[in-house]
Amino acid sequence: LGGSCQSPYVTGGFTYQQCRKDVSVDLVAGEAIGTAGGPGEGALDLGAIDADSTLTFVDPGRMTGAGGVHATCPLSYFVPDVRDSLLARVAVNGIHPTVPPVCGSVAQDVANTAQGRWFFDATAHEDHHLALVHANWDPTIGEFSIGTMLPGTTPTVLMFAAAQTGRVNRDFDLVTADGNIYCYQPTNLIAHVFVQLTAATQVKIELVNGTLACGDSTVWSFSGAAATFSR
Repeated sequence: LGGSCQSPYVTGGFTYQQCRKDVSVDLVAGEAIGTAGGPGEGALDLGAIDADSTLTFVDPGRMTGAGGVHATCPLSYFVPDVRDSLLARVAVNGIHPTVPPVCGSVAQDVANTAQGRWFFDATAHEDHHLALVHANWDPTIGEFSIGTMLPGTTPTVLMFAAAQTGRVNRDFDLVTADGNIYCYQPTNLIAHVFVQLTAATQVKIELVNGTLACGDSTVWSFSGAAATFSR
């Protein structure tokens, strides 16, 4: 009683409905407050919002959900012994992060580079948009987090080993509006991706299926299948 539900929405090909209810329950230290897991749900979503902590984004006005600019790691607020024991349990596909922050990084925007969040239009849900970031378990792995607006693919995540030099697999935070096209060779898809920062707040991207190798950079060019994102 007293709760409320938002209208259903579609993201990632699935329909969801979010319902909320504020409660006030007295607890004592060490008391269990619930359980997670089981045949229908294999995870527990745990989040935190800290009004005294503000994340940096190129366009903070776009950060309207999941804690917005005040999202933070909930594990950081436990007493040290409990915090450390919980962080030791953090893993992605069995891989435990070792490079701080172990809890992951919500804000990866780097102004005037290709790294961070990019938006196709003014819609609020993430389906239309794009993120050029690093894997939350290994910052040496670059990731394209792709929604529904890039021709040639369904929503997916493409990974690559980030390079510090050259124009193949160049780490996103080193790609600037220098007039060059950069090429990426995903480790989990037979394709390559062209990326160009055409302005400080505009990126052009194209997925080319069927060929992993980037080939000769003197002939790299975009076709009509490229999409442009802004921030």
